[in-house]
Amino acid sequence: MKHRILAAALALAMAVVPMTEKTETLPSGKSLTVSAEQETAPAVWNGTADTAWYTAEHETRLVNDVEWSYYEISTAEELAGLAKLVRNGNSMENTYIQLTNDIVLNDTSNIDNWAEEPPANNWTPIGAVPYQAPYIKPFLYKDTCNLTEFAGMFNGEGHTISGMYCLHDSRAGLFASVSGGVFRTVVKDSYVACVAPEESWYDAYAGGITADCAQGIVNLCEFDGTVYASHTAGPQWGTHSSAAGGIIGHFQDKQPLAMVFTLFTAAAFGFVINPLLLMSAEPGNPIGSPGIYNCISRGKVDAVGGTSGGILGFGNWNLIILNCYSCGQITADGEAGYGIAGRTNSYNIVNCCYENAESSSPAGADRDDSVNLTASGMTREEAAEKLGVFYQCTDGELHLNFFPDLPEEPTETTEPTETTEPTETTQPTETTQPTEETEPAETLPPIVLAAPSITLPENLTCESTTATVRWDKVELADEYQLQVAADEDFTDCVINILTMNTDDALDYLHYGRTYHLRVRAKAHRDEDETDWYSDWTYADLTIPEPVDPHLVIPDPQVSWGWIQRPVMLTVPNVEHAEQVRVTASWNPDLSDPFVDESEGMSSGSSKTFQLVIQEEALGKTIYAKIEAWTDIADQTYYAEPYYAVIHVTEDAQLSVEAYTPPSSEPAEPDLMYGDADGNSKVDAVDATYILIEAATVGAGEPSTLTDIQRMASDVNHDAEINASDAAIVLIYAASVGAGMDVTIQDLIS
Repeated sequence: MKHRILAAALALAMAVVPMTEKTETLPSGKSLTVSAEQETAPAVWNGTADTAWYTAEHETRLVNDVEWSYYEISTAEELAGLAKLVRNGNSMENTYIQLTNDIVLNDTSNIDNWAEEPPANNWTPIGAVPYQAPYIKPFLYKDTCNLTEFAGMFNGEGHTISGMYCLHDSRAGLFASVSGGVFRTVVKDSYVACVAPEESWYDAYAGGITADCAQGIVNLCEFDGTVYASHTAGPQWGTHSSAAGGIIGHFQDKQPLAMVFTLFTAAAFGFVINPLLLMSAEPGNPIGSPGIYNCISRGKVDAVGGTSGGILGFGNWNLIILNCYSCGQITADGEAGYGIAGRTNSYNIVNCCYENAESSSPAGADRDDSVNLTASGMTREEAAEKLGVFYQCTDGELHLNFFPDLPEEPTETTEPTETTEPTETTQPTETTQPTEETEPAETLPPIVLAAPSITLPENLTCESTTATVRWDKVELADEYQLQVAADEDFTDCVINILTMNTDDALDYLHYGRTYHLRVRAKAHRDEDETDWYSDWTYADLTIPEPVDPHLVIPDPQVSWGWIQRPVMLTVPNVEHAEQVRVTASWNPDLSDPFVDESEGMSSGSSKTFQLVIQEEALGKTIYAKIEAWTDIADQTYYAEPYYAVIHVTEDAQLSVEAYTPPSSEPAEPDLMYGDADGNSKVDAVDATYILIEAATVGAGEPSTLTDIQRMASDVNHDAEINASDAAIVLIYAASVGAGMDVTIQDLIS
């Protein structure tokens, strides 16, 4: 009983209760505002992004002296507009966004085949750069993946987002990363997959609600679909390469932001937060902690090269998972996954239930009192009661009750106090002088920042697709904002970063494309917590088309090595080359090589290869082939191979020179016209061969002669084999037999 009371109290603490006007009765008895637009079936997303709602007139409220903005969105296009705004650098801090209608992102009639046959629309997570943008690959070797964390509040108001197909190579989910809060949001009939390329150095996170959570809160959310994360190479410093969770893929341990949920009062946007929010569930365990509360996952969750969990894939420190339920199939690297959390450090899993898994989490939790319904025999009806007021069991299935009846807390009646004796009348005090009026706070002057000048790299060549952009240091500036876009209006940035540096290396640019850049300076003033920006400075960076670098291998050198005195072959730097290869053999045709090695070559460096020890080399000749090449824009350019012959004398003298290897092409046989049978002489038998071939081909049958025999049979060179060719052969054979000095060519001419 104590557990159930505690669960109910903690759940109530997270309740956000809307104040309604026009009402509709929900199954729980709660009232909800419903407009005519909400009652219509939502249209399938057309793939575009609508941001007009953000610039339209909207409501604002002061909450604890902080101005918050309130917006409503109702279409898939507006939801995509939110994703676009966030990935372009607007974190939505101090912004409350409410969904007023169900959203359909794709037709789900073929959802079972989406892994092989993707639907029309690929959802870009809110805050992430589009997957495989055609003009840049900004993710590789960048830990932040250029994403923007969502720092506002998103209230789905119990509406569903269905048909979400999200394929990404860094962060996959409805959101990319959340440092604010997501509430009352249902994602169903969806497919979420994060597949990182092998060459990447960042982790791959996938979650039904958000791929990553940066010390935010996810409360009252449901997911039903597939979540998949894969990374087979990954970083080398010990972290998991991939993490997949039904609700959140990865929960990071960054410094917590001020909890946005403590800011609101009953006046703000017409809703209240139960005052129990700021109380402790038990000593040292405040329920306002970052974490996952009152969430359901029915998702099929799988991770390759990482870890998976029904609610959370992987978490780092300071984490609570409270009143959650998971019933999907969970796997990781072909093995059974965990019902609640795949892997976490210093975490609390409190009052959760799960099915279809042997355990809720790995060993090591600070607290984990989860219940395995299958093993314990607990029914789902009993689980709904255990999990608290936000749960209900309908037709044997657990569902969230987004708008429960919240019991009113009775106020205690105070007893009247006893009447006290009147106190003696005190003598009037002297009249005090009026205090001086307080001067109004001084308004601080604005911080004026100069616009930084941009310096672009000069003479870009085919050597690299990395360009370092630099800008001037601006007096009073703390940071600089750099944006890179494919369009001049910067409506869809592929890079959007804040940095304290005055340069940035743009990696993996595409040849033949023009990139639009802009930079501005930023200063923060602690006294009034304000940010100040300079004007933007704009520039265009064009990457040249790839050209053949015309690789040339210089003359190599030979020397003796140290241990066992091996013969060392040094290949000087091959300008623009990325790889060099040496093959060495005792044979001029390089058959049976005893060395065949490749090495990477960087600009200005040489490469040395060990061939054979001195004892085996004295008095012998070594033949070597040197190759070099580079890859540019998916095309490989090769240098002309260098063939070197190395002479080793008996007294250990070395010399090297170029040589021409014997041809590896088979010698073309000498052609004797008229020799149709190929026996190197021309006689009457050849004429017979020619007549048979002419009859065979004339009857439509395939030729019985080889290509060489057919060429020899066309004696008069008219591209046909017929009786004329046989006649020339017979005349030639008779003439030679009569002792005449004649050739086939004499007879033709």
